[in-house]
Amino acid sequence: MNTESTSTPKLTPFEQREQDRLRLKRAFYGSAGLVALLLVIFIAQSYFDWRTFAVYPRSASGLLGILTAPLLHGSWEHLAANSVAILVLGTLVGVLVLGLIQTLI
Repeated sequence: MNTESTSTPKLTPFEQREQDRLRLKRAFYGSAGLVALLLVIFIAQSYFDWRTFAVYPRSASGLLGILTAPLLHGSWEHLAANSVAILVLGTLVGVLVLGLIQTLI
């Protein structure tokens, strides 16, 4: 049995700070990308029948809406409120997930 630790070498405080900044940027860009996608979908909603992507209870065709309905928004205010939440919470979750992945690799 191998009792040696295979941990990564310690980083200097400067290296750790730079790594954390990069992780924060990546998480923010991912959240901003999702907000941009929501904006594009919201604008496109006026050009197609969005009801096909809504949830319809008790129908097999409405099951698609379980995946697509969260991308639909009813107004600019609704989109803005969700965008702020996605930017803040998505960035925080992204930082945690990227940190966890980095730790595991």
